Amino acid sequence: MSPTPLEVPGSVPAPSEPEHRTEGHRENDRACTIVLSIDIQEFGRTRKLRVQARNRTGTTVSFDVPERCPNGPIDFEGLGPGYDYYGTCASGACVGWAPTRRITIAPHDVRTLAEAMVMLDGREPCTKPLAPGRYVVRPIAPPTTVSICTEEVVLVVPEPLSEAEIREASKDPYWCQSSADCVLSCPSAPGCCGDPCGCRHAINVRHRDAYEANYPKTCDRPPCPAVACAYQPAISAVCLNNRCVGTRTLAP
Repeated sequence: MSPTPLEVPGSVPAPSEPEHRTEGHRENDRACTIVLSIDIQEFGRTRKLRVQARNRTGTTVSFDVPERCPNGPIDFEGLGPGYDYYGTCASGACVGWAPTRRITIAPHDVRTLAEAMVMLDGREPCTKPLAPGRYVVRPIAPPTTVSICTEEVVLVVPEPLSEAEIREASKDPYWCQSSADCVLSCPSAPGCCGDPCGCRHAINVRHRDAYEANYPKTCDRPPCPAVACAYQPAISAVCLNNRCVGTRTLAP
């Protein structure tokens, strides 16, 4: 079910009428073959918008979409006219790219078509900070030969924390506002069990020195637990839902 559009400063409400075929129907129009939806992931004050295409049919579907390099193949609406979702305002033109991109989706399969990073506090020179509020965001269906529906999603921009709230939250060694606040920290000390499966411990950078200095006093000591390493070490620390966590992907 599509959420109710909410008007806020800088937002563009989703249309109330179904759009025509190549610009996208609403999801409940059963005539469409492909459904475009947006999955939102939070990384502190950054939001990753992931566009996913779902094939509603029992057959493989292939279609061409215009190549939009340096932007992703799917555009968006909802954050205001001219908003640069892909942050490419200062990028040069792509040379040697084909004019279209071929998309193939297996029966009832879901495929990620595009990802855009939205910085709530803006990213110079391409975007300005977004005003706090609720924004109805929708992928724009590209012109193509198959019928496409689109689903809207609500992107919430919270009020910035006050200085007092930031000071209080900063006492938590795992609290963060952005991935720049987070680092991996896995010290070693004689007699400590350590990290037999590799480092995955992420912490706020301002608390790292104190954590590592106190580690010999707070670490787990023998008998150490038997572990079966079913994961690989982290390669970066990111801020996820205001908590520092280790991840196998690079920080956004």
